Amino acid sequence: MEEIINGIMQEMTDVNKPQQKFMTQLFTALATFVGKATYRNLNRYSDLNEKTISRWFRRVFDFLKFNNLLLRQLIISKEKISAIDASYLKKSGKKTNGLGMFWNGQSGKTEKGLEVSLISIIDRKSNTAYALDAQQTIDIDDQTRIDLYSTQVENCAPALLDQGIKYMVADALYSKHKFINRVCATGLELVGKLRYDSELYWKYNGSYGGKGLPKEFNGKVKF
Repeated sequence: MEEIINGIMQEMTDVNKPQQKFMTQLFTALATFVGKATYRNLNRYSDLNEKTISRWFRRVFDFLKFNNLLLRQLIISKEKISAIDASYLKKSGKKTNGLGMFWNGQSGKTEKGLEVSLISIIDRKSNTAYALDAQQTIDIDDQTRIDLYSTQVENCAPALLDQGIKYMVADALYSKHKFINRVCATGLELVGKLRYDSELYWKYNGSYGGKGLPKEFNGKVKF
């Protein structure tokens, strides 16, 4: 495992040697530890001190690039697609950054907690999904959550296209003009679904009578 990580680190030329050494130890500990990934628990399964882990966690590390380089070695199949979805995380307290009201699919309702948006690469031959990029959903005043999801896709698109991936799949939450347009602008194509109560209308292609607002639609689509 360390050989694989060291090989990837050599390709990440913007990461200096001290950080390379720390990340190698960290990934090795994460693969073997049991329980929650707290500083104290990681200390038990590695030679790293709690304060050392805390200091290095304040540094920026390009996990997206690391995951992309790793998955390029791991996934041999050319039958790959990408997927995006959000997961609800239960969280008590009032001071946690990003705390808000999010949809909990398990209970079927909106609840107070945290949310993580995940973009994965799916190997269709092995029927397995591999995480590429995880991002906590933190509300920003001038942006909607669809804006946040779209920005994440834009950041990940070069890595996905680099692996020869053309399609991204998503559920009905993402079937909105703003999201679809921004995804397609990256060179990816979105495969999604509509909400169960969605209605489609035929486009009106007839002539204009010359009075009032031109007719836009020509009746509902009946499936």
